[in-house]
Amino acid sequence: MKNKKLNIAFFVQSFPAISEIWIINQITELMKSGHHIDIFAQFKSGDNKIHQKVLDYQLLDKTVYIDSLSKKRWPKLKLFFGKLIKNPRIDNVMLFFHYFIYLLLSKKKNISFYSTIHFIDKPQYDIVHAHYGFNGNYVLLLKDIGLFRKSKLITSFHGFDFNVKPGFYKSLFEKGDMFSVNSAYSRNMLINLGCPNKSIYQLPVGLEISFFEREKHSKSSSKNCFTIIFIGRFVECKSPLTFVEICKELVDSKIEFKAKMIGDGELFNSVQSAIKEYNLKDVVELMGKQTQEELLIQLYDADLFVLTGIKDSTGIAETQGLVIQEAQSMELPVIVSDAGGMKEGMIDNETGFVIKDNMVDSYVEKIIHLKNNESTRIEMGKKGRAFVSQNYNISMLNEKLIQLYYHSTSNRKIE
Repeated sequence: MKNKKLNIAFFVQSFPAISEIWIINQITELMKSGHHIDIFAQFKSGDNKIHQKVLDYQLLDKTVYIDSLSKKRWPKLKLFFGKLIKNPRIDNVMLFFHYFIYLLLSKKKNISFYSTIHFIDKPQYDIVHAHYGFNGNYVLLLKDIGLFRKSKLITSFHGFDFNVKPGFYKSLFEKGDMFSVNSAYSRNMLINLGCPNKSIYQLPVGLEISFFEREKHSKSSSKNCFTIIFIGRFVECKSPLTFVEICKELVDSKIEFKAKMIGDGELFNSVQSAIKEYNLKDVVELMGKQTQEELLIQLYDADLFVLTGIKDSTGIAETQGLVIQEAQSMELPVIVSDAGGMKEGMIDNETGFVIKDNMVDSYVEKIIHLKNNESTRIEMGKKGRAFVSQNYNISMLNEKLIQLYYHSTSNRKIE
């Protein structure tokens, strides 16, 4: 079984989202191992930049957008029967029977028969891997109408999908085969939602260590100042405004530095306004979204990485923060909040520092300490690189993921 190449369907929200490189890493590593991958996205990402990996592995050609069907009945019927004639498998023909049974047994119609159109010309899948609980629920609906009846369903939870009402995932927890989370914090959140602990596997998202390698890159000629970098979506749980407050305190303390903020999101205008209000436009540079290739350059030119996450108003915090591992892989010391699962992805006082969330003075103190101690920064950077190489290498993590896949299809013990 372990040598069998698997047919795997990935269900995601949007694709290719520039902030979700970890999904792309997972997919491309599986492809390298010879497994067949198809991607089903609820909608197309609105990002105007795209990671080079998406192009290199032709992932757009492997992607189907769920929302792409015509709103009119006749084009959908024509497409359905056209695909059915070309793919007259017994399981496709049986969809009519299964959907009829669904209509008889279902108290209300939760999903249309037209939802089958995207899948009748696809192979039978060994694994359906849903990223985010919402997509796990969607796959369950597809199973109800006769699709993926022999496929094992694995659902990975990542953070904002925890913000649901009690019982929202009741059927998923009962019928799903496995659930994965990226941190102990995430595991506890999932258990609190009612997921059986024995069905949860902790598997962080990873990065390509050889890509984030400091020796492969060179500093820009304009680098002449201590540089702090923030990378993350501009949303409440990342708390970009806290980072701006830190920069203000550093300026007030007469510390010479430059700060770069990479990302975008609903708080972008608020961050921009705060920078203007505090007169930080010559100190803090807003750089928008960046591809992995662009990110490498910025990480190399930086001296310190800071992520100021908090528990947001819904009670959700950062579950892992892969960018913390990317920064450590580039031998940067990291300063992160103790909110959520961020602190699990580094070693406090060895690869950086953990700060109580929203404690601006504590961030400022540690930043000044590292600015004044280059040898400490170098030592922390070396330890960070070693830590990430040992624990977050995507090749190693995908081997564990494949073992989960084989385990779900054969019930063999995970090694």
